[in-house]
Amino acid sequence: MPVSLSVAYPAGEHRLSVSRNGDAFLAYAAHPKMIPLAPGTFDVQALYEQLAPHLHPNLPREQRPDPEALYGMVQVRDDQGETSHYLIFQADSWVGPLFQKARDNVQEDVPSWWPPL
Repeated sequence: MPVSLSVAYPAGEHRLSVSRNGDAFLAYAAHPKMIPLAPGTFDVQALYEQLAPHLHPNLPREQRPDPEALYGMVQVRDDQGETSHYLIFQADSWVGPLFQKARDNVQEDVPSWWPPL
């Protein structure tokens, strides 16, 4: 069972972090500011189940099914403390709504420099 998970797409541009206790944060690129989301916006188990069919092994670019595709990363930490890293790709249709839900539930103003989803 996941304790926490993070989704970074595309290629780390937008990051969503969710933990079992209901805490969730949205971030942009390498900027260190994590914007808190309203409590309960995401359930880590439900989010994992939504993502599971789309998770692929974390392979080097030259070994990926489509090396030219836009990739992202999902990191899952389980209750044993183990962390697994997966790739997601061709995910615009389902990742976009996920990040939009996060953006709709931010608890503070989004910085003016933050790009649209």
